[in-house]
Amino acid sequence: MGLALNKEARATRRLNALDLRLSGMPIKKIATALKISPSTAHSDLNVVLGDLAERHSAGAAHLRALQTHRYESLLCEIWGKAKGGDLAAIDRCVSLLTRLDKINGIDNSESIALLVSQQVVNQVNVQEVTAKQLEEYAEIIRNLAVQDDTAGR
Repeated sequence: MGLALNKEARATRRLNALDLRLSGMPIKKIATALKISPSTAHSDLNVVLGDLAERHSAGAAHLRALQTHRYESLLCEIWGKAKGGDLAAIDRCVSLLTRLDKINGIDNSESIALLVSQQVVNQVNVQEVTAKQLEEYAEIIRNLAVQDDTAGR
């Protein structure tokens, strides 16, 4: 009887985690709200989304679409600054693109190349960055912008 109760309590907790995630709450806050560790919250979400995918693929697709829409909205807000060379905006764009790639199961080598380049920039004093390095970063951003324009057609 106790084992069944624990199983039922875990299932309820997982559904609560999903509800909180659907409302837009980040995993760390879900963990705090449910009094569990962030890794347990993440695991719970993976389990419940896996179950939903098996039983209700439309529900999981809805969550994926919702998260994609949120990330794309944020990306649109900062894309211009990133294209203009704002390093913080570039870093945020890379982070958002990486998240988008992850939730959509895409290995986007351009996003990874930009992420690696950005990590190098973060390790170097901005005043020490050469004009050639800046041009290389600008070329990566231009390539992404061309891909973005092409994808929008």
